[in-house]
Amino acid sequence: MALFDEHPLSDLDKKAHEILGDKVVVKSLAQQAAFQGLPRYVSEYLIAKYVKPDTWKDDLTKIQAKIKELLPNQEAREMLKEKLLGKGEVTLIEPPRRIAFTYILGGDVASLVTITLDETELGTLLHLHHALSSAKLRDGFVQGWRYQLALFSKAVAEEEQARASERVDAFLSAWGEPDPKTRRALLESCATPGIVFRDAFSATDGLDDMLANLDAIQIFMPGMTLVRSGDVRQAHGTAIAPWIAKKENGDTAGAGTNVFDFAPDGRIARVVGFWGTL
Repeated sequence: MALFDEHPLSDLDKKAHEILGDKVVVKSLAQQAAFQGLPRYVSEYLIAKYVKPDTWKDDLTKIQAKIKELLPNQEAREMLKEKLLGKGEVTLIEPPRRIAFTYILGGDVASLVTITLDETELGTLLHLHHALSSAKLRDGFVQGWRYQLALFSKAVAEEEQARASERVDAFLSAWGEPDPKTRRALLESCATPGIVFRDAFSATDGLDDMLANLDAIQIFMPGMTLVRSGDVRQAHGTAIAPWIAKKENGDTAGAGTNVFDFAPDGRIARVVGFWGTL
C-alpha cells in the first residue's frame, strides 16, 4: 500500500505537497514512526529526506536500522559522557576494603568519592560516600550512582550465579529422585543447609525439613518428576524458572514457575513455587 493510501492527505495537504514536494512531512507518519531517542524534528527531517511514497515502509525500516547501529544505548551513552566529562585520580587504596578517588565533572565540580566494603553474612556490603560542596550538587549525582551501582550489582550477581541453571536443574531433579541418598546429594549440591521452601502445598525450613517433604512425595506421588521447561532468567541474585510435572508414564501432570533466591556463594537459599503459568 502506498504512503498516501494509508495516510491520506487533506485538500490543504495535497496543495502543500504539490507546491513544496518532499519538503512536506506527513505528520501522522512522523507520529507513528517516531524514532526512539531522537527529537521529533530530527525524525521529521529524516522522513522528509529519505522516505519515498512508494517505498515508505522499507525506507522506514532502513532508517530505524541505521539509527540503532549509530545511536548508542543508554549504558553506552553514560560511558561516553563519563569519558568526555569526567576526570580525577585515586587518592587512597586500602586493599581489600577501601578506595577513594577525586571526581571532577565538566572541569568545575570537584569532589571526593570513597568506597568501603564490609563483609556480612549476606555477602559484601558496599558503602559509597560522595563528598560535595552542596546538597544541590549532591542530589544531582544520586540517580547516576543508583544507575552505576545497579549495573555493578548485576555484573557481580551474574558472575556469582554463573551456575544458576545447573543448580536449578539439580533442585528440580531431587523432587523425582527415588533414592534417598541421591536425593540428599542433589539438594546438598545446589542448596544451603537452611534452604526455605514455600508453595501452595508446602512450607519447609532447612534441608532436612525439605528432604522429609520429598520423602512424602515419593510415598504419595511415586514416579512424579519435575523438569525445567524454559530458560532460567536471573537478576541481582534472584532467578525464575518454569517447570512441568510429569507422571511416571510421561504424561504432564501440571506446570508452574519457581522463584529462586541465591546465597552469596551461589547456592539456592530460598524457593517460592507457583502452580500454573505466570
